[in-house]
Amino acid sequence: MYEESRSAALDPGDRARLLRVRDALNRVFATRRLSLHAWVEGVWISLGGPACAEAAEDLEDAAAFL
Repeated sequence: MYEESRSAALDPGDRARLLRVRDALNRVFATRRLSLHAWVEGVWISLGGPACAEAAEDLEDAAAFL
């Protein structure tokens, strides 16, 4: 696959991050019946967004945004 050969040229850490994002997007794309809100939130959660919060306020801000 063309994309796979292009990603092979990446640094191993960058390639792992790219593949992780690709897999998260593919999982959410597979459930096409989701609303845009549920789609964005699903990708955010799948990529570990909540784990990036340093304080409870960060999660509250994310919930307000989502």
